[in-house]
Amino acid sequence: MSLPPDSEQKNLGVFNQHAIWTFADPSVMPVAERPEAWEQIQSHQNVLDNVEMESERFARGGSAAIYKGILKTDDNRNVPVIVKCYAAIHEPGKSRADAYEKTAQLIAKEVKVWRNLNHPNVVRFYGLMMGNTFPWNTFFVPVEPQYPAVVCAFCDGGKVMDYLQKNPEARRLPLVLDAAQGYVYLHKYNIAHGDVKPENILIKTTADGVRAVISDFGSSRMIDEADFPGTLSYTWPYIAPEIKKSPYLYTKATDVFCFALTALVIISGVEIFAEEEDRYMARHRLELGERPNRDDHKSSEMSDEVWKLLEESWVQEADGRKSMGDIASALSRLSSDGN
Repeated sequence: MSLPPDSEQKNLGVFNQHAIWTFADPSVMPVAERPEAWEQIQSHQNVLDNVEMESERFARGGSAAIYKGILKTDDNRNVPVIVKCYAAIHEPGKSRADAYEKTAQLIAKEVKVWRNLNHPNVVRFYGLMMGNTFPWNTFFVPVEPQYPAVVCAFCDGGKVMDYLQKNPEARRLPLVLDAAQGYVYLHKYNIAHGDVKPENILIKTTADGVRAVISDFGSSRMIDEADFPGTLSYTWPYIAPEIKKSPYLYTKATDVFCFALTALVIISGVEIFAEEEDRYMARHRLELGERPNRDDHKSSEMSDEVWKLLEESWVQEADGRKSMGDIASALSRLSSDGN
């Protein structure tokens, strides 16, 4: 992938120094087929100037303000998208320049992995919006044009747990399988997601019904490739017990542990150790080796085989866990059996 041309590259701000690293092709290229609008993105060198963004904020996620928009393609299609506008995180004792640099690194990490992905169960990345192209007061701190906004596909069903709350009769195992297949795809290309949890699984309407897709690659890493120091991104208790101190090197095994917890919550609709108001205590119980009780997570889709699969995936020792490929194969069989 070539870099943005000089006329556009000057608008990258502090992100500019990370552009070569971000846009370099990985040693293993995940893309099998180019996604919709890929030729258009190529022509713009991943820099989009044809996105119409709504003025009202749609949502907030982490240190970003989320806007809905429309990507107008060269062949006159209107593609619904999300525009993720980042705000600098000003830490005590750190300068504004430090905040800009940290945010630029986070974006670079996410884009380096995400831009190469193409799978039905992965939210599609479309490109970057450069320069002064988004509102200034989108978050607690003004968003200044020091780094780009990220443009990705819009998922009309929202987060999986919100979707299931609105559609309580929906089957859950097929959605869990969808997500598993997304993580299998990442692991096939030696990518660890790093932030597996229900909030990062979205629902998209298709011609065949609905499909679950995985999102948020801010903590993802290409295993064995050069990277910035690990950034701990988590929601208690979705973090493997071996992740205790910096550098936070997420692995395929940490993804598997968190996926098992995520699958349990999706299937049952009940949080891990829901009685713990302090979610850190839920994480602490997992770290000590305690696991959820099946009686607390009853569901018509929680068969003995499904429960056994979860138990084999959240074992304490990382090297004793199942692979995502084995998990997806088992879920495919169990889902087709009508469990």
